[in-house]
Amino acid sequence: MNKFLHTSLSVTVLFVLILTGFVFGQDFETGKIAIALNDYGRVRVYAPNFDTYQIDRSSILVASNDSSVFDYKIDAEMVEASRTVDSPTLSDFELYGSFDNAYSGDPPDVLEKVNVYGWSNSGFVVVRLNVTNREASAIENAIVGLEFIPELDGNYGFETIDYLYESGVVAVYSGASTNVGYKFLSSTLTSVKTFDWYTDYHTVDRDYYSWLTYGAFDTSFSSLSSDGTVTVMAGDAENLSSGGSTDLWVGISVGADKAEMLANMDSAVMKYDEIITTSINPVTETIVENFALRQNYPNPFNPQTNISFDLPQAERVSLNVYNLLGQVVATLVNDALKSGSYNYTFDAQNLPSGLYFYTLQAGSFVETRKMMLIK
Repeated sequence: MNKFLHTSLSVTVLFVLILTGFVFGQDFETGKIAIALNDYGRVRVYAPNFDTYQIDRSSILVASNDSSVFDYKIDAEMVEASRTVDSPTLSDFELYGSFDNAYSGDPPDVLEKVNVYGWSNSGFVVVRLNVTNREASAIENAIVGLEFIPELDGNYGFETIDYLYESGVVAVYSGASTNVGYKFLSSTLTSVKTFDWYTDYHTVDRDYYSWLTYGAFDTSFSSLSSDGTVTVMAGDAENLSSGGSTDLWVGISVGADKAEMLANMDSAVMKYDEIITTSINPVTETIVENFALRQNYPNPFNPQTNISFDLPQAERVSLNVYNLLGQVVATLVNDALKSGSYNYTFDAQNLPSGLYFYTLQAGSFVETRKMMLIK
């Protein structure tokens, strides 16, 4: 069943579905924020409970080039139906689902896994978006981002989208409405593009690619349209090897005003830090399936940052940090490791500011990422 099947259902069947409360997805409510994850990767935000919409849709974007962009409306098909995770270990509430590009069959051939973590009486959630490259070859300069469409206090239109440089938060509000914030937790945010929603905006990959590679920040956009806005956020381009995967962690917070929303986002950052520094667990409850080297966090950093990776099998592993001259400035791992997920702290206290690279080699798997030290 695809996500547009409801268009072929009769009015009678739709009426029955509405009356019975049937939805294709799962949800939870913390007491201050409520989240619904459908079977195709849409994250919908409510606050303070399910009575009031705040974000109609948040969904992942993955671009390999200007003619190949994965998006929710055109490409997404269910792989694993969304579900509530029983007895979550990282949070009080957790939703999980996976989906791919089978609906359209268009490139890039990617598998996405979504986890949404929530905590009782908290006005924020932490979202993990995991992308695996299923193409036969590497995707060079892959860009992972997301888009969101506001529906503040149940109303479309006339909202303002601000990018707050000091906090790195994209803030959404309209007059005295609820404030909603988005923040990239694991990747460097490289652009924020906002525009007025229009019919079929999602149908042209070249447009999506231009928004993802915008390379600037719309610091304030006030919509005069009753249809409202679309905001596209993007991170750094990266090389994604065949079978390799990457994570984008995102914080979403709500508040009665900007101050409360930002305070809740600070709490989201703290929870994220706890997750990655205490235990990097597999995205699902199953064993690790693919090799992966993840983006360090925080980035930029001073003087410490965390580097994590996944091993689907036991391997001899090396994890080295290099300067721009290609010289090894630190060896974090040089050992035989069992399968699993690992996290290491890199301390650059004795190194100068600048761009550095870190490389994971595990058997035949090799991947390199970059990070910025700013003192």
